[in-house]
Amino acid sequence: MTFVGAGWPVLADPDGAGPLDTRDRFQIELSSPSDENALTLDSTRYLRFYVWVSSCSRTRLPSDPSHHQYIVEAWQAHTGAAMRAPFQIELLANDTPENKVTLSFQYSNDSVSARQLYAIEIDTDRWHNFAIELTPRTTRAGGIRVWVNPGITFNFDYPDSTPAPLPNASLSVAWGYDLLRNAGMTGRFAVRVGLHRHQPAALGEMPFVFYRMDSVKLTRTPQAMPGE
Repeated sequence: MTFVGAGWPVLADPDGAGPLDTRDRFQIELSSPSDENALTLDSTRYLRFYVWVSSCSRTRLPSDPSHHQYIVEAWQAHTGAAMRAPFQIELLANDTPENKVTLSFQYSNDSVSARQLYAIEIDTDRWHNFAIELTPRTTRAGGIRVWVNPGITFNFDYPDSTPAPLPNASLSVAWGYDLLRNAGMTGRFAVRVGLHRHQPAALGEMPFVFYRMDSVKLTRTPQAMPGE
């Protein structure tokens, strides 16, 4: 799968009278909340993929560095006002040395929004192998384990201490939204890969993202994970 996002004007209504919107959203839904085997609160799913990012990618705009571009998201299904994805991986291609990009792993819950768990620099123009174990819970007992080019396992300490790579260690942290505190919220998730930029980009100042994914798998069993 190849994802290229440069941003372009899209009319908000078919008559052409609406405002210009240059948000990018090219996503493939690996699992829908309505699926029988969907990721749910208190369950575990295993996501694995290879990723290749072009050295030409630039994700931050000079006039507005707050623009964010995500390549993996786990959305909690709900009705009513939208809430941030409880788990997401952000691609940052401007704040790193030449020929490198940063992947920022982030979580959200009822108390925090898009807090970074860990950030890792990877080389551009080459393939990297990622394996992620996802267990959403609204208590601290939730878990995320990440392998990068298997053999490296990252431990994300709770919630603000500096993470360190440790073998077979996992983050215990709440990620996801409590059903009793949020009307219309369900305990089921959509898992998506692709490219998603939330805010519109200014015309003439559009970021450019070019990356590929391969061998993308989302499973209920850990056989595809390193060491299994």
